[in-house]
Order: sequence, then structure tokens, then C-alpha cells
Amino acid sequence: MRYDIWKIIIAFLLSWTLCFFLTPLFRRLGKHFGITDKSLRGKPPKGEVPLLGGLALYLPFLLLTLIFIPSSLQRNAFLLGSGLMVLLGFVDDLYDIKPWIKFLFQLSIGALTIYIGNIEITFVGDPFSASKFVYINEPLAFLLTLLWIVTITNALNLVDGLDGLASGLSIISLIAFFLLGIIMKRSEMLLLYITVLIGSNIGFLRYNFPPASIFLGDTGSLFLGFSLSIITVLGTFKTATVVSLMVPILILGIPILDTIFAILRRTIEGKNIFRADTAHIHHRLLDMGLTERQSVNLIYIISILLNVIAVIFRDINIVILFLLYAIVGASMFFFLYRGFFRRNRSIVKNNRK
Repeated sequence: MRYDIWKIIIAFLLSWTLCFFLTPLFRRLGKHFGITDKSLRGKPPKGEVPLLGGLALYLPFLLLTLIFIPSSLQRNAFLLGSGLMVLLGFVDDLYDIKPWIKFLFQLSIGALTIYIGNIEITFVGDPFSASKFVYINEPLAFLLTLLWIVTITNALNLVDGLDGLASGLSIISLIAFFLLGIIMKRSEMLLLYITVLIGSNIGFLRYNFPPASIFLGDTGSLFLGFSLSIITVLGTFKTATVVSLMVPILILGIPILDTIFAILRRTIEGKNIFRADTAHIHHRLLDMGLTERQSVNLIYIISILLNVIAVIFRDINIVILFLLYAIVGASMFFFLYRGFFRRNRSIVKNNRK
């Protein structure tokens, strides 16, 4: 497939420039109107930091998508869904919506996007054959896509606990999806979506890398998670080209692992799985004595390794990739939470006394 390279380069430069100059503006607006992370939920104490970084990411994406990508039901559904997710995140930043209510809204936004744009997981690689694919029928395709969208959206939201972490991981994952898009000859539309998001995240990271002067807020983390989930569906699932189911899971490996770890430990502790805590991967690294910047850089390195594996070994049998991912996940869990079960048993015994 032939691509308009100059269009892609211009989209990248414009998104980077717009976000680079919009972010200080929203930082000032956040301070002026008091839209700051006063409660510092899940973040190291830093004082009141503006929460409007997500808007600085979303506006270039909205503008450049309207300019560079022709109107279609799929494009309009993506813009509608991302806009509603930004609105949900903005309201949550202002009023701290209850987790289950936010979850229901996420389900509704995801379902609406799928229905309007016909954005569904329709094909996956056959786990028992490297040269075949499996077609997914309705209603399973709809339900599986909705589960994927909500999972990835929340995974990015959960991992946004240290300065620069969510944006940096998004850049790494988006670069991997861009490379896969070229290798697998995906549409120029998909590459433009990815390019715009890479550029805007790089522009934003200048102000969000430790020590951050502005946060993504739920506005930004929900937008990024939702966008990554839709890009994944468009780029790796909604096609008859064979791709292992594990490839996008490896690319988004850290956020997904962090979500799995959170569900596991909250379930074991008998806590509400939607309730925020301070025991995520990044929190555990801080507890081990690493600085915030060291923790972020270490997570970047692990994510880069997973992404390199996903791109290079994309045609390997799903079982092998799954076992590799399971080994990485189990090793990380043991390393980060090796005292977790012992401490949990002690808590239970003390409560019984």
C-alpha cells in the first residue's frame, strides 16, 4: 500500500506543535479556575497541580482528524466516543464520580461507538495455526469488542499514577502499532490516527515528565485508553490478515498487567475492585526505594521490551506468546508483591482477634 508520507509527517508536526503550545495555556486555566488534583488520588503529594492536560491532548486530535481524515461513520463514531469519554473524564476530575457509575458510562460510550461505527473485533489469529484466522460472529463480536474497549480504557486510567507514565507508555505502544500498521499494510487513516496521537503525547510529555507541572487527569487517561482500544480494533482485529491475539496484549502489556494485579489483590483482600489504592506497579517501585523518575524509566524499559517482542515475533503461535507473557507477568507479580500474601494473612488474623 502506498502512503502519503508528507501528509503523515505534517500531521505529526502539527499535533506536536499544537499540544506543545496548548498545554501551558490549559495549565494556566487549570490554576485560574482551581481545577487541580487537590486530593492527589493515587499520586505522590506535590501540591495542587492542574488537571486539564487531557484537553490539550484531545483538541489537536479532534482538529487534525477533522482536517486529514475524510468523514465516515467509523471516523465520526471514533470522534463521538472519544469526545464523550473526554467529557466523562472531565466531570470525574471535577466531581469524583463513583467508580461503578463511571463504569456504566464507559460501557454505554463503548457500545454506542461500536454500534454507530461498526468497529468490532471480527477476526483473530487461529491459536492452533500460524496461517489461519478465526471469524467471530455476532453477538460475541460486539461483546468481545466492548469488553476490550472498557478494559484498555480503564487500564490506562489505572496506570496514570506517576508523572509521565501514561503518556510515555502510550507513545511506546503507538509507535509499535504504527510499525505494525506499515508492516501489515493497514490503511492510511489508521496511521494518521496513530501519528496524531504520538505527536500530541510527545508535545504534552515535555510538561508531564517528572516533575510534572500539569496532569492528564481522568480526562486525558480515559481519552488515551479509549483511543488505544479503538486503534487496536481497527489495526489488528478488524481485518482478515492473520495476527496473533497476543500481539496487542503484549504491546499494551504493562497497563493490562497492572489491571490484572489490581483485580487480584483487591479480590484477595476482599476489597471493592473499583476502589482506588496505592499498590499499583508504580507504587510498589516507589516503596522499594526508587525515585519517581527511576520508576517511570524502568517501566518504560519493560514496556519497550514487550513491544519489541510483539512486533518482531508477531507471527509466532499464540500459545508461545501467551506463555512468554505469563512468565513475565508472574515474575513481576512475585517481585513486586512477594510479601503481599504473607501480609494479607496477618491482617486477616489480626481482624479475627
